[in-house]
Amino acid sequence: MANANIGPRDTSLLHLKDKHIASKICKGEERPILCLYSNVYDLTAWPLSDGQLQLVQRAGLLPLLKWHSFSLDAPLLTAIVERWRSEKNTFHFPCGEMTITLQDVAHILGLRVTGEVVSGCSISKDDARELCNRLLGKVPNRFKCGAIKLRWLEENFSKECTTETKTKVMLQRTRAFLLWLIGKTLFPEPSRSLVSPNFLCLFDNIEFAGEYAWGAAALAFLYRSLSKTCTATAKYIGGSLPLLQVHWEPYKNAMLDDVPDELQQILLDSETAQGSICLFFFYIKEWHTSERCVRQFGIRQSIPANPPHWYRKDARGYVDWRRMYQKEINDWDRWQTEREWFDGPPATHELSVSGDYMDWYERITWMRIQSCTEWTETGDRDRKLQYFQSVIKRVIGVLQPVLCRSDDFGIEEALGDLQNLANMDIDALDVDNEENREHVRSESTPTIQHVYVSKTRAGGRGAGKGDEGTSKGHGGRGAGEGEEKTNRG
Repeated sequence: MANANIGPRDTSLLHLKDKHIASKICKGEERPILCLYSNVYDLTAWPLSDGQLQLVQRAGLLPLLKWHSFSLDAPLLTAIVERWRSEKNTFHFPCGEMTITLQDVAHILGLRVTGEVVSGCSISKDDARELCNRLLGKVPNRFKCGAIKLRWLEENFSKECTTETKTKVMLQRTRAFLLWLIGKTLFPEPSRSLVSPNFLCLFDNIEFAGEYAWGAAALAFLYRSLSKTCTATAKYIGGSLPLLQVHWEPYKNAMLDDVPDELQQILLDSETAQGSICLFFFYIKEWHTSERCVRQFGIRQSIPANPPHWYRKDARGYVDWRRMYQKEINDWDRWQTEREWFDGPPATHELSVSGDYMDWYERITWMRIQSCTEWTETGDRDRKLQYFQSVIKRVIGVLQPVLCRSDDFGIEEALGDLQNLANMDIDALDVDNEENREHVRSESTPTIQHVYVSKTRAGGRGAGKGDEGTSKGHGGRGAGEGEEKTNRG
């Protein structure tokens, strides 16, 4: 009985098996704290003039500068990564699946999550020299591992522009800064000192750079980084790591008629942030599987369909990645012209799921990640307590709307009854008894459906003006997420 719940009983969905860090921990092995290769802490080292700041804003990357004093928590991130499943691009927590969504990126990073895909061609060293000469006016003496040193960019282009600086020189210095910025924040190398020259072509036309879906590309890069780091041998993690530590909540009953211009795109992106779609960043193609985490959109979660299987390519070779992924990019373009959201029964509380969801979920995943030698009979008792707490939360979720509407319902009496339930001896609740489970199960399992509506149609079910939110401290939504379109059952 003590070891009954270690690891998934149905292994058909999580195919990494012994390669995943969870398996290593179960065998009693320890993994050291991960090394972080995201340099969000020294973004003020490069002085910018007002004219340069305007160019950075036009390129769509000005929000990144607010992270200069953000502190990353390596132990927290190490623990979170243990829950990441690259087969699904979701975190597997005891309460169910969660993930970082495009909506989270729009609110937390403030970057566009719709627009042109961030993609292009891999280039040779000769091409890189020509590109640097044309767009920067200077060429590095050498490329380390085919990349440009961040220090070289600082040493040659970080001189602050003045009113006497020529427009051409200001553009060159700003392009160098933008390359330096994304190399330190969105798309860092493990060395923390290099950036790929492939990215420089993105700033050939700074005005057009503002049309890129930088947020979607950052999420694709983070997904790939998490998928590498959740393996048993990984030692590093990079990408937009603040997404794993920041929690945001929507404003409630707020008047947001006068929204600043710089937030208008975030409002628009939030309305189209749902859906199962491929995300791109040059060689990276990752699935945004938000249908597995619809509670994050206020919908009760039911058992999701299996996601499509995709092959993860690396950056080797000289490839036109836009051409290679043209079919999926066409799907991305279509997705932006037709709003897609999930439809289903509303979630009455944060843990709202269909009656059969937790039975299915416990069968296919690791509910706990710890050494097998630590499992005792108390583990089963804890499982009962966890289930009992979820029952109480369901009861509160059902009663809360009633209590809010009625003045003579007997609030104190109702709350007293709930308190008595909470104080009940946990041994009195036999969660292995199917009859007891039936008392708290939903009547039926809802179906999550995709609804497509043209953007010309007014309204929508996305996060509109009244639902926008703020970022708050540490913690995190992440700490708490074939064919492109599949049927949802």
